[in-house]
Amino acid sequence: MSLKYKTFEIEEVNRLFEDKSYNVVYMNYEMKNGIKKVVNKQNALKELEEYLKDFYKLYLFNKDRMITVYKFDKDNFQYTEVKSVDLEDVIEREYYLEDTEIEKLRVRIGYIGGTENKIQAIQYTGFVRGEK
Repeated sequence: MSLKYKTFEIEEVNRLFEDKSYNVVYMNYEMKNGIKKVVNKQNALKELEEYLKDFYKLYLFNKDRMITVYKFDKDNFQYTEVKSVDLEDVIEREYYLEDTEIEKLRVRIGYIGGTENKIQAIQYTGFVRGEK
């Protein structure tokens, strides 16, 4: 197992997440307020539909998988995928965020690949909401 780029089709997202809830982090550094989040919803990407023609990176994740989508040029979107079942020697952590709604980002850190091709991988698994 290694991280391989695959062509990304937006319509495929619900199939990849098997109609489960997931989180989305949208990043566009050329846009004011260019970081947007949708937290723990089915069809979460639908809420960001108007922004999907132009972005730097998308993170889509839940406890089972994380997909990182990269925009290489106008119509070339590719992604890598990390599934929780593919990770070995896993540790779980929570990292504090500077955010008014979300307190922490929950992650898994582990290894994927065989003995010779073993690489470290990080899987975002969810958010921890802050107290208001």
